[in-house]
Amino acid sequence: MMNLNLLPDKYVKNRAPMLLLTGYVIFVGVVFVLIMLFFGLLTVSVNKQKNLVSLRKVEQIKLTKNIKDLKNANSVEVQDAIRGLKEKQILTNQVVKIFEETFRKSESVLWSYELKLLSGSGGDTTARTFDNKELINADLSGAATYYGKDGAQKVIADLEAIPWIYSAMIVTTRLHEGGNDLVDGLASKENVHDLTIKVQLIKDELPSIARNNK
Repeated sequence: MMNLNLLPDKYVKNRAPMLLLTGYVIFVGVVFVLIMLFFGLLTVSVNKQKNLVSLRKVEQIKLTKNIKDLKNANSVEVQDAIRGLKEKQILTNQVVKIFEETFRKSESVLWSYELKLLSGSGGDTTARTFDNKELINADLSGAATYYGKDGAQKVIADLEAIPWIYSAMIVTTRLHEGGNDLVDGLASKENVHDLTIKVQLIKDELPSIARNNK
């Protein structure tokens, strides 16, 4: 009767290696499946990146070709457009030179200048003359005797005599302090004022490359 209890113990002992082997096989199988899944996903990702790079290269080649074709087709038109823009460029150095000469005529001095587009009324972005010519605003800072015929009054008259100046007017004045920075004609005079003069320039009549070549 005692030998009947040995069968279950022997049975369990005989199954233990089989259970260990089965568990090992399952573990290896799971690891293998995970590795295959990882490499599969990695392969798909690499293929997608390769496809994107290929598409971008194709698009870049097409874009480069289109740009080259446009340059070849429109080279004459583009060059003409660039040439036209350059010819319309205002020769600022000539404008300033005329300003300085005008001040010098009346023994006055030009300190500085500022050119800017004027803002017109309503929806227009620029100021214009009565005959619809575009105007540019210039603020001139200088010094002159105030206000006689040989001083600021003459500067205004000489500025308005320039063909491409539409109008000129004094905006601010104040007594000049010190005379070391003045020209010889002003240094000996007492009634010298710093002036801010606003002038309106007719844009299409200003010195430009096109008019300078004529």
